[in-house]
Amino acid sequence: KEDFEKDLSESQAREKKAAEDYEALKAAKKEEISTGRKLVADLDQEIATLKEKHAEAFKELEDTKAQLKIDRTFLATLEKKCAVTDDEFAKRVKDRTAEIAAVEDTIAILNTDKSFDNFEKTVNVAFLQVSAEESASQKERLRRVVSTLERAAALTGAPELSLLATKA
Repeated sequence: KEDFEKDLSESQAREKKAAEDYEALKAAKKEEISTGRKLVADLDQEIATLKEKHAEAFKELEDTKAQLKIDRTFLATLEKKCAVTDDEFAKRVKDRTAEIAAVEDTIAILNTDKSFDNFEKTVNVAFLQVSAEESASQKERLRRVVSTLERAAALTGAPELSLLATKA
């Protein structure tokens, strides 16, 4: 009986230890499961966030591609306009240079002694205007212009129009 009680007591101790080990293992496994579930939930959240960021980045990429196409079209148009403007400017510069050269040649011709001699021989003082008379219709037109300018100056408050009216 002593052996039996001893075996029973050892058996109960082993069973108690096994139950405690089981409970500890069970608690550890529950903790692992809880941690795993939390990790899965966190990963699911992270995947959802990454998918959202990916969708936003894809939309931004599409928008950027569209804007790039618009910008390239604008650039091509601008380059064409600039080429045309450059050509027009070069033509204007060439024309102005030719005009300046012509004026310089004319001034050089008019400043020669021969030109001064010809001018003195051909000038007729009889063609010189020494006075001017205005007709009644010209005076009436001038009066209407002055009146219109004064009214416009009063309406707009522009002193330049008043000054112009007084000079007329």
